[in-house]
Amino acid sequence: MSIKYALLGLMREEPMHGYRVKETFDRRVGALWGLTRPQIYQTLNALERAGLLASHGERVGSRPARRIYTLTDGGRRAFERWLDAGSVCRARPFRADVLLRLLFVRERDGPSIDAALGRAEQRALQLVDRVARARDRAPRDGGIDICGMLREGAARQAEADLELVRRCRAELARWSARGARSL
Repeated sequence: MSIKYALLGLMREEPMHGYRVKETFDRRVGALWGLTRPQIYQTLNALERAGLLASHGERVGSRPARRIYTLTDGGRRAFERWLDAGSVCRARPFRADVLLRLLFVRERDGPSIDAALGRAEQRALQLVDRVARARDRAPRDGGIDICGMLREGAARQAEADLELVRRCRAELARWSARGARSL
């Protein structure tokens, strides 16, 4: 899911300012996505420039005016086209940077590639742990359990990435032990 369509979908429900967009998105998707305020405001501005959102200033008390974003007719049509289009989980073929590194490894590169793979393994372990610790936010109203599905998908992807890195390290070690003559 692209941030663009997530924000258009939220605006389809009701006009909001950027901070409220962040709160609403975080409440629904939780920590699994990691959408930052700068990403939100950058995307809101781009959507407004593209004519998919319109905004106006709103002053509350003595606070500075905040921008309230509203979905335009063009934004509604774009969002509905996206909903109708359907999609696949991975639009592009699988391309792992780690595998490309191994394609070009030479004997002298082994230790630095192994160190990079070690760091990648640690990051993958941290991600697996973070996903496992994500709170369960099942819908109370009987709606679709988006958070549960995101958590499950993120867990499977993180575990697959971890397994790939471990396999790369094992292959690199096997190759090095054979004398690192050829790939």
